[in-house]
Amino acid sequence: MLPARAYLRIASVSSLADQLLVELVEPERLVAVSADTAGPTAFRLGARPRLSGPDDLERLLALHPDLLVASSFGNPDLRLERVRAAGIAVLDLGESRGLRTLADTIRRLAGALDAAPRGERLVDALVARVCALTPPGDAPRPRALYLAAIADRLFGGTVGTAYHDILATAGLDDAAAGRFRDWPQYAVEDVLALDPDLIVTATGGADALRRLPGIADLRACATPGGIVEVDPGLLDDPGLLIPDAAAALRRAVEAVER
Repeated sequence: MLPARAYLRIASVSSLADQLLVELVEPERLVAVSADTAGPTAFRLGARPRLSGPDDLERLLALHPDLLVASSFGNPDLRLERVRAAGIAVLDLGESRGLRTLADTIRRLAGALDAAPRGERLVDALVARVCALTPPGDAPRPRALYLAAIADRLFGGTVGTAYHDILATAGLDDAAAGRFRDWPQYAVEDVLALDPDLIVTATGGADALRRLPGIADLRACATPGGIVEVDPGLLDDPGLLIPDAAAALRRAVEAVER
């Protein structure tokens, strides 16, 4: 178990960790961040060096960090063992699964940084924002499906991901929740069978979806406003921007309903 202390030179190779670290530690303690971090809050990282991952070991060592924060998915990342072997403490936050894991991730990171009270305040603020946005249980909830077209394939995000949380917080019923989990790859027939009222996708994604064979037969594609687009910097964020993404999605849906 990683000992809790006030690490003075922290490096990150996780976009989620970047987002949390700027809330939990003083700016001078964060010496490097992930090259993958983008979106509306990335400006807060300033001109810090960007690391491509744990295998960017030469650049990492040159920065002399005393802690590396990472987020591995699935099996343990063997690259992190090489970082540990180089004498750098490593905190692996593990998988990001939306609100289900986010509060625990914040507490774990804050605890390791000897900043537990600051972490609790961050969790409280997140929960308050989500609760303020979530409509009452008896409010009408259109059935919505998150979709992304990549080349000629259809991908989704449902129960066990931030996409599901964004839909729910925006007041939408996740049409995939009863049949799928995590980040499924759909056949066109799957999407036609789900028959959502709305499709939610990243900005620019509607045209890519309509170009796929068979998708034009979907009821949501034939309905004006049936495909709702949200800034990918919000929609694809698994962390503190979940409430912002939900608010943006709700505004987009309300604009269609007017």
